[in-house]
Amino acid sequence: MFDVIRRAEDERVKRAQQAALQQEQRARRERERVAGLERLAQQETVITPKTRWLALVPFGAGSSRTAKEPGLRVFEQRAGARG
Repeated sequence: MFDVIRRAEDERVKRAQQAALQQEQRARRERERVAGLERLAQQETVITPKTRWLALVPFGAGSSRTAKEPGLRVFEQRAGARG
């Protein structure tokens, strides 16, 4: 009789431990998912559509749209035209 109760109690403890382990794994995966979403939310990508009419402007004025610092590029073009 005591053996039956002890086995049942051991099974109950084992199931409780497995349930706790599964709960911890779910919580860990959820924390990782939230951390990934937070990293993604911190990144911002801005897409600026480019029109073709600017490429048709003479004297390389359309090339300023590809510069990382457009103001500097226009200044270089103006300085080159004077010198």
